[in-house]
Amino acid sequence: MAFHKDIHCTIPNLTALEKISDDYFVAGTRTGSLYFIKYENEAFIIKEKFNFLNDEIRRIRCLENEDGNEDSIIVIGNGGQIKILFLYEDLKTIKVEKDDLKGNLFDVQSKKGTAIVLSEDGIIYLLEENLGNWYLNEEATIKDMFFTNILKFDISKYLLMDLEGKLNILDIDRIATPKDLWDLPLYQ
Repeated sequence: MAFHKDIHCTIPNLTALEKISDDYFVAGTRTGSLYFIKYENEAFIIKEKFNFLNDEIRRIRCLENEDGNEDSIIVIGNGGQIKILFLYEDLKTIKVEKDDLKGNLFDVQSKKGTAIVLSEDGIIYLLEENLGNWYLNEEATIKDMFFTNILKFDISKYLLMDLEGKLNILDIDRIATPKDLWDLPLYQ
């Protein structure tokens, strides 16, 4: 094992870190800044810095679209802030921007076109991808459910741990495969 003290990069007030590709990372800070960092020529190089959120960044995750590709990142933070950034080569475009959700958002997981966001106010938010765009499904918001952790479990299924350490499954009723579409009744 080798520890390379001489290869480092300093990000002030670092709170979140996510790997985007083999040698590309994104970091978030307590002041809401986002840093894009590349590892090249045996050094970490800050490629870009954005003032991204108005408050602390709590979590950054790659979002898995319906095809299983991770071409966007979600950044969540205090004060109910969410931003989804589409990444395409050197182009970065904000696709979703919400700053009016309740509570401090602290955890997010994504699998095959769905993403679940947890709030300290006991709210579970659902984001869904449809034809390349992410939307907050406000009708599927669950309130007064306090969870501490979330893990992706299967397509449209998430494993949640509550305050007492009990594990729960969140199953999202969603069309995820062509078979799901064929199984829908024509008339109701």
